[in-house]
Amino acid sequence: SHNYATWLGAQYASGTEWLGFYNKYGGTRKGWIWHNGKPSLYITNEADNNIYMETSTGELRLYSTAADGCFNFRTSLSTFWFAQAVSVPSLINRSKELYKSNIVEYKNAWNIVKNSKIYEYNLKDELDNDIDQKHYGFIIERETLKEIIAGNGEGVDIYSISSLNWLATQELIQELENQKKEIEELKHMVYEFEK
Repeated sequence: SHNYATWLGAQYASGTEWLGFYNKYGGTRKGWIWHNGKPSLYITNEADNNIYMETSTGELRLYSTAADGCFNFRTSLSTFWFAQAVSVPSLINRSKELYKSNIVEYKNAWNIVKNSKIYEYNLKDELDNDIDQKHYGFIIERETLKEIIAGNGEGVDIYSISSLNWLATQELIQELENQKKEIEELKHMVYEFEK
């Protein structure tokens, strides 16, 4: 009733080393971990459609040693690694001072929001698979300000965009409050003048 793991070296394919997981001794292989001599490690599930990584007491961490490393997702129908969505109940951006340096208060987010254009577009992968769904967002090469471009230059920093929108909303509220105050002062001046 136990699952067995068997190291098979390069027997499966030339130049490939792998570790297979079986439903029983000498049984059917259900998945395998392998590499082909390149700086990559692959995890393949042959039993069903899912791969689970679980921790009961702490964080599950995926770490890249590259300074501009990132994690990309795609399906077998995709051409581009960044084409797929990630589904999570809540995405937490670490924001403690512990993780940051060169901290200064930022102002004039309104100007960034005003000068960055939003485009309507199709994703090439979706069109290749007869999916005609419109999307809306930034195009890095077109009027996207450096303040919201992610470190690797391939996309935008959603946390920065959210924070700048928050600040722009605060600035707009302050502007409206200032205008309301000015209107009240003008109304009072008119009232005093007409007395």
